[in-house]
Amino acid sequence: MNPRVLHVATNDRSLTTFLMPHLLRLRAAGYAVEVACRLGDTADRLAAADIPAHHIPFERSPLALANLGAYRRLLGVIRQGGYQIVHGHMPVAGALARLAARRAGVPCILYTAHGFYFHAHGPRLQNALYYLSERLLARTTTGIITINDEDFRAAQRWSRRQGPPYIYRTPGMGIDTGAYGRDVHLPTREAWAACRGELGLTADDVVVGTVGACTPRKRHGDLLRAAAVLAPACPQLKVLIVGDGVLLEREKALAGELDLEGRCIFTGFRRDAPTLLSCMDIYVQTSLMEGLPVSVLEAMASSLPVVASRVRGNRDLVEAGVNGYLYPPRDWQELAHLLERLLGDEELRARMGEAGRSKALAYDVSQTTAATLRVYADVLARIGLQPPEVAS
Repeated sequence: MNPRVLHVATNDRSLTTFLMPHLLRLRAAGYAVEVACRLGDTADRLAAADIPAHHIPFERSPLALANLGAYRRLLGVIRQGGYQIVHGHMPVAGALARLAARRAGVPCILYTAHGFYFHAHGPRLQNALYYLSERLLARTTTGIITINDEDFRAAQRWSRRQGPPYIYRTPGMGIDTGAYGRDVHLPTREAWAACRGELGLTADDVVVGTVGACTPRKRHGDLLRAAAVLAPACPQLKVLIVGDGVLLEREKALAGELDLEGRCIFTGFRRDAPTLLSCMDIYVQTSLMEGLPVSVLEAMASSLPVVASRVRGNRDLVEAGVNGYLYPPRDWQELAHLLERLLGDEELRARMGEAGRSKALAYDVSQTTAATLRVYADVLARIGLQPPEVAS
């Protein structure tokens, strides 16, 4: 009988946005794949892919009492499902999945750390609590999959000399690199100019952009402050921020306070981010914390130079002086200095963009899904479970 696998995540959007290729590749390799999450507006994509989905009303906050009910419901699903593998994602859903799977006697319990919540720039008490919880949960886990070097080193400290948790490093969730680039979305100069025109941009503008939710962790305000420093000497500079979030209105107000009205465009949430990336000249990532940022990978696949904060995940993707630059988090003045180098040098932007495109190919979804299959094969062999009867 082929191994039955239950993937557990906070919500369906996480599964359909980041994990769908991995679910399909596992199924093609002979695994019987199901998912458990809070079902919402992308549940139809799971149904269309014929992936059985169980509704578990997870809340993101680890302190939400509703998660007690979510745990009980998940435990029931696991006990009834007869799974050989339970694979958790995200902090809360991943923790509850591991605890429930351990209680139900599941032989193989996996957890993908999409960026541990303890990190160099987090509050000390928060870091201590998250570190302790992850260390304790590691004792319930057969294999921990990390997606950046810093998390891999942290998880290795919890591994025992003989036996689980076995620690793995993979290239993350990956992207379809063939789906990005100006030649894909805006193949003619006329199409490119028209797209820019719809955004209020001209062909002569030098567009510095970012894609991501407007949240405290993302710190889009640092980009706005850097742009305000550069604006007087660079009349062609425009800023494009793609995403919504709790700080969207505050960041719009900040742009006004910095005299960036007419220079800064907030699109809100968009489903055509690959096309909007093709309208940019430089990509900026100002966050305090990342796992392995898909948005940076998408920018690299779009042949954009990347200026990013020197944090976990960004450091794995951006090689300073090769495909972009790294700067100390929160230091918007240094960000402005690095952007200044790129704004006036189109040749440098092109060279770094091509280097980024080449590096992004190693994170193509064909590579990352193959890495997932290798992890499954290795961990099953270590604990004496049979692999699928149907090979991929």
